[in-house]
Amino acid sequence: MDPQSQNLKTAPPLTLGRFHISEDYGFLLPNPLKELPDYYRPWMEIANRLPHLIGSHQLRAQVNEMPLLNCQFLTGYREQRLAHLVLTFITMGYVWQDGEAQPKEVLPRTLALPLVEVSRNLGLPPILLHSDLVLANWATRNPGRPLEIRNLDPIFLFPGGESLRGFILVTVLVEKAAVPGIKALVQAVNAVLLPSPDSLLQALQRLRISIQDITRALGQMHDYVDPDIFYSVIRIFFSGMFKQKCEGREEDEEQATQVPARPERNNHHNDPGVGAVLEEELHRAQQCFRGVNVGRRSSQFWMWIEVIGSWIAHRMEENEVRQRGL
Repeated sequence: MDPQSQNLKTAPPLTLGRFHISEDYGFLLPNPLKELPDYYRPWMEIANRLPHLIGSHQLRAQVNEMPLLNCQFLTGYREQRLAHLVLTFITMGYVWQDGEAQPKEVLPRTLALPLVEVSRNLGLPPILLHSDLVLANWATRNPGRPLEIRNLDPIFLFPGGESLRGFILVTVLVEKAAVPGIKALVQAVNAVLLPSPDSLLQALQRLRISIQDITRALGQMHDYVDPDIFYSVIRIFFSGMFKQKCEGREEDEEQATQVPARPERNNHHNDPGVGAVLEEELHRAQQCFRGVNVGRRSSQFWMWIEVIGSWIAHRMEENEVRQRGL
C-alpha cells in the first residue's frame, strides 16, 4: 500500500466543525451581530451613514475627527468580525470617497491602528474581504422565515442603492445554496476513507444538485443588480488599497503599511478578496476535490480536500488503464 493510501486509512473522519464551518450556513457567519458595545459608537455612527457621507463628500472629515478607540473592549470572535466589517467599510469609503481620480493614500491613525489590530487578531488582511461584504454582512427581517431576498438586509452599504443590496444578498443566497454541496464533499471524503462506493456516489449526486441550486441563485443577479450602476458606482469600493499608511510614529506606519492591491489568501477559511467575490468557497473546494490546481492554500481544510481529490483522481486513472487492458 502506498504511503498516501495508508495515511488516508488511518485519518480521522472529516467534519465541518473541525474547521469552524457551519452545518446550517456553510461559510456564512451564522446570525451576524449588528451592534458593537456602546464604547464603539463613533465607528457605528459613521458606518451606518456611509452612503450619505460618501455621497456628500463628508466622510473623510468625519473620520479625521474620529477618536482613537481601544480594541481591548471587543469580546469574542463575533464582535471582532463586526469590528473588521465596520472598519473595512469605513476604510474603503475613506479611500474612494472622491472616485478614482483622487484616492486617499494615507489613513488617519484613528482608523488605521484599530483596523490593523482587529485584522491581526482575526488573521485577516486589513482590507474589505468577501468575508466582510457578504459572509458577515447580512441580517434577517424575520428570523422565523426562509432566507430569501425579501427577508434579508445588508448590515452596511456603500452608495449603489438597490443594486448593491441585491449584489450582496444574492451572493448570500449563493453561499446558502452551497451548504448541501459542502456537506456532500465531506461525505465524499469520508466515503473514500471507509471506503464506501455507494456513499461516494450519493455524495456526488448531492453535489450535482447543489451546483444546480447555486446556478439558480446566482441567476438572480440579473433581476436585482443593474450592471451600469455596479460598474459606475459600486465597483470602485471593492478595489484594493495600495501602500496604505497611517499617520503617526514610524513604527505605527510599519504596522499598518503595504496593504496589497490583491491580498494573498491566508489560513482563514473564508478570506477571498471582494474583487473576486463570486469565486465561491464551494467552487474552490470542488476544484481541490477534483485535483485542479487553484493556487497556494495554507488552510488545512483545503489541503485535506485536495489530498482526497488527488487520491481519487489517481485511482480513477488506474482503473481506466486497467479497463483499457494497458
